[in-house]
Amino acid sequence: MMQSYIEDDHPYLLVSSFLTKNGIYDFWNWFDDRTWYPLGRVIGGTVYPGLTLTAGTLWWLLNSLNIPLSVETICVFTAPIFSAFTSWATYLLTREVKGSGAGLTAAALIAMVPSYISRSVAGSYDNEAVAIFALIFTFYLYIKTLNTGSLFYATFNALAYFYMVCSWGGYTFIINLIPMHVLMCIVTGRYSSRLYIAYAPLVVLGTLLAALVPVVGFNAVMTSEHFASFLVFIMIHVVAFVYYIKGVLTLKCSKIVCCAVIAVLVALVASKPYKGMEWAKSKSYLILVQFQLALLHAFLPLSDASSFVILYIVTSVYFSGVMVRLMLVLAPAACITSGIALSEAFEVFTRSIKFQLPGLPGISPVDAGETSSDSTVPLNERLRQIKRLLVLPFEGSILAIFLLVLLGAFYVVHCVWAAAEAYSAPSIVLTSHSHDGLHVFDDFREAYAWLSHNTEVDDKVASWWDYGYQNHCHG
Repeated sequence: MMQSYIEDDHPYLLVSSFLTKNGIYDFWNWFDDRTWYPLGRVIGGTVYPGLTLTAGTLWWLLNSLNIPLSVETICVFTAPIFSAFTSWATYLLTREVKGSGAGLTAAALIAMVPSYISRSVAGSYDNEAVAIFALIFTFYLYIKTLNTGSLFYATFNALAYFYMVCSWGGYTFIINLIPMHVLMCIVTGRYSSRLYIAYAPLVVLGTLLAALVPVVGFNAVMTSEHFASFLVFIMIHVVAFVYYIKGVLTLKCSKIVCCAVIAVLVALVASKPYKGMEWAKSKSYLILVQFQLALLHAFLPLSDASSFVILYIVTSVYFSGVMVRLMLVLAPAACITSGIALSEAFEVFTRSIKFQLPGLPGISPVDAGETSSDSTVPLNERLRQIKRLLVLPFEGSILAIFLLVLLGAFYVVHCVWAAAEAYSAPSIVLTSHSHDGLHVFDDFREAYAWLSHNTEVDDKVASWWDYGYQNHCHG
């Protein structure tokens, strides 16, 4: 048996311990001279504080309730606690897109998917432990605002985005994916006041709040990864102004105003030298545009929520192919789309079985006799509606459900095996299997213990990156 152990090499445990002992003010101004010697490190301005502040808040809350847990114990169990929140957020997001059945299926999938288990096991104390929940919850609040047009949800969406900025540098994925979706809605003629309410407060409040995080600061308005959100912010205001003009002015006046605006734009463009657009010199970009249009056409008819999920899965697949670490971002998208697909399949198969069972509910002779003037849907019309639905053979539907359940069982077995083999032991402790059993190699921790007992506190040890973090934490 080994004691509780923080898996990741980053010194977040030490930072969390410092926060709980010295308070938030000293945390922001802490200069750590024991790392990155001889330069040192300003902790408050170089770390994303979301993880540390979350663990510190949990520690303070539990101790105020007279539950005396150590900071290390809180840090060990932070990731499993937030994995439950992640499943809940996945359910909420998928329910907004396709319904409760798809939401429950997606939540069950993400609770077991190995890509997310890597950051949700006990002892995995890294930024992603809380950031994946913040990512999915931000997407949920965006879709919720998009479906309802509520400024209340829009405000909470900006706050969720702020928590994501505090937690992980991957917040740039949010601030680029949402503008992509807004731009797609504008181009496809799906602009509405709900879209404006979902996006404009997020950019304004989210950017202002992001600038308050020391590690981000003015990068929230000065770096290129944020420019797309500002460009789409301008575009959505132009579109909103055009719709407003159409509603206020007559058709003739609207045409005059549009012609005047076009004339001014043409004059401004014509007054500058023109060298030609680079993308116009290459036909490959046209192929990419045609591919994107074909992809959209394949998923028609689209809703605002489902189109966002499509963009989410497409972009996450691309970025996970560029950097395998971003499989962590792909995992929720894959679980959401898989949950929707499985839910739809089960609905078709169960409906096919239900309609072919003896004594179909609602189509009995008693119900037929009650089809009078007070009945909203006549029997013949209900039968025609049933015939229009996809109904598969009875035996085939039962076999398909059995195969889906069997596939789900194999998926559970695979996830348990992956968790046991890859994520059940800390990477600093090596293991091997042979004919005489399991062998444990604890050389790393023994070496760090030797350094701790044979060096002074102010001695400097040169090491490379993760070994330096491990030595700093264990030495």
